[in-house]
Amino acid sequence: METRIVSIAAVPKLKSNLVAQGFNVYELNTIGVYNQASFFEAALAGLPMGDAIKKTPIDWRFPQNWSAFNDFLWQSITEQQTPVAIVWIGSAELQHNNPELYNSAIDAITDVAVGSSEAENLSLILFLTRSESEPIQK
Repeated sequence: METRIVSIAAVPKLKSNLVAQGFNVYELNTIGVYNQASFFEAALAGLPMGDAIKKTPIDWRFPQNWSAFNDFLWQSITEQQTPVAIVWIGSAELQHNNPELYNSAIDAITDVAVGSSEAENLSLILFLTRSESEPIQK
């Protein structure tokens, strides 16, 4: 998985360019996310979550489960026939406010990307956003 850091101001043009290049672009907006349950709600709203959107057999608030998140995201990404880009709005805010949750989310998305790389002709790029005033943290 390729990860890039971009300015929040560049997001509209970035999304337009990605679509023009044949990517399916999804936006994960975690502004205001404060715990795992609210992260899962943001993911369900913005990411391709496969059967989670259709059936929601798992109550995403109870229990909070990274394994289920990985399964749903992996399923929906590997079913796509085009490259996938995730633009994560609020990633820097989450990293600052809840580093443990941020790291868990990065690990989960990385696990999905590693598993997805086994699918033929599939690529996943993650774009982390920051405001102009935020320093880049590694």
